[in-house]
Amino acid sequence: MSGLGQNRCIPARRRLFLPLILSALMLTGFLGGGVLPATAHPGALLEESSKRECAVCHVMWMDEFQMEYEEPLIPWVGENILMKSTYGVVSDEEMCYSCHDGYIADSRLVWTGKSHTVFEKPSDDVDIDQDRFPLSVDEEIYCGTCHTVHSSETGAVDDEIRFDLFLRQSNANSELCLACHQDYDAGPGEGLHSMGEEIEDGFPLSLADLRLRPGRTDQADEVICNSCHVVHAAKQQETLLPVDANMADFCGSCHQDHNISQPGAGDFLAHIMDVPFEKAEFPEGFRELGSELENEKLTCQSCHNLHQGRDDRALLIMKDTPESDLCLSCHDNQKVIKDTPHNLLVSDPDRQLRNLDHQHVEEAGLCGICHGAHGWQQEMRAGEDPATEACNTCHGPGRDRMELEMAGPYSHSVGVDLDGASPRDEVELPLYNHDFTAGDRVYCNTCHDSHQSLGQVYGTPAGRDERGLISTNFLRIEEYTELCAQCHQQEMVVEGLNHDPRLFELEYRNIRGETPEMTGACGACHLMHEGPEPVGFAVAPPEVDYPEEIRRNQENLYCLSCHEADRVGREKLIGQISHPMGERPEEGESSPELAEQEVTCLSCHDVHRWSPDQTEPGPGRLLEGDLSSSFLLVDNRRGELCAECHRTPALVIDSEHDLSDHPRRDVETGVCEQCHASHNAHEDLLWGRDLSGVLPGEKEQNRRCLDCHRPGEPGEETEVTLYRHPDYMLLTDPAILSQLELEDPRATMEAVEQDFVCGTCHDPHVWSQQLLFQDEELEGSLQESFLKMGDPAATFCVDCHREEARIRYRYYHEERVRTEDSPYYADDPIEALRELLRRFRGD
Repeated sequence: MSGLGQNRCIPARRRLFLPLILSALMLTGFLGGGVLPATAHPGALLEESSKRECAVCHVMWMDEFQMEYEEPLIPWVGENILMKSTYGVVSDEEMCYSCHDGYIADSRLVWTGKSHTVFEKPSDDVDIDQDRFPLSVDEEIYCGTCHTVHSSETGAVDDEIRFDLFLRQSNANSELCLACHQDYDAGPGEGLHSMGEEIEDGFPLSLADLRLRPGRTDQADEVICNSCHVVHAAKQQETLLPVDANMADFCGSCHQDHNISQPGAGDFLAHIMDVPFEKAEFPEGFRELGSELENEKLTCQSCHNLHQGRDDRALLIMKDTPESDLCLSCHDNQKVIKDTPHNLLVSDPDRQLRNLDHQHVEEAGLCGICHGAHGWQQEMRAGEDPATEACNTCHGPGRDRMELEMAGPYSHSVGVDLDGASPRDEVELPLYNHDFTAGDRVYCNTCHDSHQSLGQVYGTPAGRDERGLISTNFLRIEEYTELCAQCHQQEMVVEGLNHDPRLFELEYRNIRGETPEMTGACGACHLMHEGPEPVGFAVAPPEVDYPEEIRRNQENLYCLSCHEADRVGREKLIGQISHPMGERPEEGESSPELAEQEVTCLSCHDVHRWSPDQTEPGPGRLLEGDLSSSFLLVDNRRGELCAECHRTPALVIDSEHDLSDHPRRDVETGVCEQCHASHNAHEDLLWGRDLSGVLPGEKEQNRRCLDCHRPGEPGEETEVTLYRHPDYMLLTDPAILSQLELEDPRATMEAVEQDFVCGTCHDPHVWSQQLLFQDEELEGSLQESFLKMGDPAATFCVDCHREEARIRYRYYHEERVRTEDSPYYADDPIEALRELLRRFRGD
């Protein structure tokens, strides 16, 4: 260690003078025991004895320094007796350092770093009593101004000696400092840091490690000059502080409730510290007011001046005004708030709103009514995310604080990330954490800027109310559709197509009476605030009282609220017979995920996307949909959408019953839609074809098949003419069954309680039952022909037909099974059945 640090450079010859002098004196007998010169007068012994100890410092008292024939190592400086207001070698800092460099005592820390001003004349800011604190012959401060080894004020208690040692006045409570720096204990009313106040949590150990200390009282630790300043070994020359960085932490050691040096520390929404000026600009004029930066970043001293504060409350560098000039000096881009309803100087003329310090806007300032440098200035309810509660302190439901108060829920989700959205690559909107630090979640300030709205027109009377304030929603992007598109990019393809309310033929208004021109494409259906629960749908509910299985899923009502008579979707009604709602897909017929969900409108439709492959907005006009559009989730021309829940019926795809590419059918109708209709069906089974003119009087189930299997229709090559089981042989009367000797009467009765129809034997979707159990494509024989049963001999058919069951089942539609001698034509059905049984049994 060099010993002197940055302060002064002491020549090596001076640092060595003490040992050299002592050696010389020992040789001459000066320090005792030696023989006095023969020329010594009688009082010489006493005189020389008095010089022994003093001469360690008062080297000029020694006669040897006056010898003309010798040149001492220390140059002669004049009188050998220290006079008032003078200093020589004895009071030079090098003299002190010659012992305190570790040779006698190790006080080298004193000479490292910065120290109190020396060898300069006092400034006009101090008043020095030179009778108590002498200056040099040049009227300069020097070490002896404060120190003297002859002091009688040295403390008697060991713990205090290091603070009072060799001082001209005791400094237990910074009395020595205040002797020159008078009135520095005047307090905040005079723009000075408080003195003598209790440090509530005790003096911080972190400051004690920096050689700082509190005042010495019997009651508690109190603030004194030496609680912040060190006289020697400081890091800063002008302030004599023991640190040269992290001033926010230094101040926060005592002001722990205001310690905001780190993001998230301190009170919520406190002014951030130790950050560059990216969203604000530091005014150069602030430096003249005593404002300081730390590495060009904000620190406590940027706003506070502890000795020249111009505010009697917070020691600010300038007295703040109702217009918050101090804040807006840096935050010039926020001055526009003066033109908005958030300027409470105008919009709260009765001074109703007050902050946590019970100040109204004139007292707290335009900014201070909400913001405090060390935390939010409005009361926040517990249990809410602070990032939302900051707005709710005034606008939340039930607060009764401001004219504009939310009457209902948020509607738009808050506190959620963007996983469920489709954000643009570069979202222009900010995202936050729950504590309002930068994060990845949506909160109020994601869409709103509480200080301004980017669409405002300043400096003109346009759009201003009678108070002169601009009407604004404080939106970061004024155009609603573009605002939503920042996070919901995929949904924005709804623009320019049939669900864009700006294209509706009927005039449309949402439940607030707003037109699509006012709300944009999204606001016609969605409300961000105060919408009906659960998701704030903006359309009036449907007037029809739908069945419970429809009503229990709210999304169904969202669709039906428009697709209802006399409403904007009146051209696309679902009809009385439509796909069942509220049911779950059959087990094994869909994915496990779908099997857990009830069928709703949104099971098939995406209300924002006209066609599954759409990536751009539409042409700006209404279109007629088909199976590849119509807001379907999946293109259904080849039955892909239906196959999601109906895996077995989907086996009809590419079979003989796939008529999607048949020349006698419309190709655009699709595979499933040849027979079925999800909406506006004609009868049960969602039948999509009008059968009113097909074989009137025939059984309904048969007419569905015969509509194709007749001349002029796709199934004419397999025309069916013989298809009825004789009516009197249908075994529908349990009394008849009881008279027959059947192997399984119960199974037979259950099977034939209904009329024999085409569907009794045929599954129109599955060519062969083998397809249900094999993955590879099979070529079925003509005999399979969509038949349900692989072997009719294993069914109830054998109860009547025995060994003929197979042949009659296989050739049911052929004439040869309908011969004149068949018992089917007997007059007595009972005898006919008995005859049939005798033939089957061979008796």
